[in-house]
Amino acid sequence: MSDGGLPAGVGKTALGAAAVRAAESRRADRLFDDPCAEAFLAAAPGAFDLEQRTGVPVPLVQVTHDDSIAEPTLRRLAKLLPAVVAEAVACPEEPWTGPPSMGDIENRFRRKGPLDVGELNCVVEVRTKLFASREADKRERAEMIGTRLSEAEPGLGHLGVWLILCKGAWWQRD
Repeated sequence: MSDGGLPAGVGKTALGAAAVRAAESRRADRLFDDPCAEAFLAAAPGAFDLEQRTGVPVPLVQVTHDDSIAEPTLRRLAKLLPAVVAEAVACPEEPWTGPPSMGDIENRFRRKGPLDVGELNCVVEVRTKLFASREADKRERAEMIGTRLSEAEPGLGHLGVWLILCKGAWWQRD
């Protein structure tokens, strides 16, 4: 146990696995159902509370693109993404406060590989914290990102946006 009475070490790992299994069990398109996961988590309230984070939470953005998108377009997209994503994920718990600063959003770009399958020229995946207010209108938030990017950069071609809302913790070294 940790000093606060919550599990540490392997106990914390077991609760983490239960948290993932419980989240998957709640999905409509779940791959499996673990009826015990929620009860297991309920036995240790606060073990995976969002307030335990040790740093500033950051949306993570991954852009996967094919060779049809020119580098200048990708550079403009890299400059555009932070403000578009920050505005789209703003909520009462984390309100929009203007353009993000360095380190507020992490962007990752990668070119499609030979084993990647799909018709889209560009896919933008945004991972950010789950809040009820974000979940309530997640489709509109994803659509806002896609519309803004498509209007600003028509050279993106067939674009898809996947907004992933999840519980997690963030740590970073300054």
